[in-house]
Amino acid sequence: MFNNKIKTIFAILLLLAGVFSVYAGGKKETPAEEPAVEESAAAEAGTKAEGTAININAEDGAEALVNGFYIMSEEIDRQLNQVMQGYIAQGYEIPEEKVVEMRGQLVDSLIEQRLLFQDAVAKGYETTDAEVEEELTGIKSQFPSEEDFVAALEAQGMTSEALKTDISLFITVRNFLEEEFYGKITASDEDAQNYYDANPTAFLQPEQVRARHILLLLEAGADEARKAEVYARIEVILEKAKAGEDFAELAKEYSEGPSNVQGGDLGFFGRGAMVPPFDMAVFALEPGEISDIVETQFGYHIIKLEEKQEGSMSVFEDVAEQIKAYLAEDLIRAALEEHVAGLRESAEIVKL
Repeated sequence: MFNNKIKTIFAILLLLAGVFSVYAGGKKETPAEEPAVEESAAAEAGTKAEGTAININAEDGAEALVNGFYIMSEEIDRQLNQVMQGYIAQGYEIPEEKVVEMRGQLVDSLIEQRLLFQDAVAKGYETTDAEVEEELTGIKSQFPSEEDFVAALEAQGMTSEALKTDISLFITVRNFLEEEFYGKITASDEDAQNYYDANPTAFLQPEQVRARHILLLLEAGADEARKAEVYARIEVILEKAKAGEDFAELAKEYSEGPSNVQGGDLGFFGRGAMVPPFDMAVFALEPGEISDIVETQFGYHIIKLEEKQEGSMSVFEDVAEQIKAYLAEDLIRAALEEHVAGLRESAEIVKL
């Protein structure tokens, strides 16, 4: 019914500002006017941040100043590289002028990250060591081994301690958003009803069928002799099925498709889910009816239609909570954007 909407606080932040990437996050919060020390990020976050400081001054690579804290070029470049690698992996070539534009957008994103973090800390939100360790354990579990995890960090020019600082910053903002936005902003029943009434096509359930089939495989490029041999075999099976033998048992005995262990049962599916010849044949059947032999690129099929569900409109009560969640995401996004805009207006921001 809906496109996949934001389901976590992380995704909200991602939409707004790219947030603190666990694999590409840079070292954070270098104070202006003096070299960074280990306590600087800790003082801002209220948590330990040993070994995570960037020991350079503004002249050595800062690109923006946010309420007295630098955003460093290396962090921007690291995150830009992550974005670029994603595009390259999908086969895209990015023009140089687009790269420049994306870099500028990243600077703005990092500014908004800092503003949200500083606002969260000012309102008393902080992160415990236990929360950081739990999140770090979850990240490590995505890698085959500790060595692979360390290699991934090194490829991004990071250390485990720097990653912990990123995680701490992210959790602080996440907790802030959960309490101040997700915990307070909801859509009403009236909002949901209005949306339901205004978008009837979004709640149409398409026609679906449930079918079984028997498949005899035919390799690509099979010659006429091979086709004739397989066709002759499936003709015999079709005669058995038309004579009233149990179709599920015939599928278990003869079918060469993966559904044979379920008696050829394909479950429910809608139009277009199967290859065209199969799709046309199955939707032309009535429940209990058995098709003639159907040829597809996989081989020869016999299809039995078990059930047919006509298209229908979802009842409001069945989708009301989904609608409210969908609408709430838009309300939260709008409120968050307005909040960040307000932070920007009152902040001291300098692009260097």
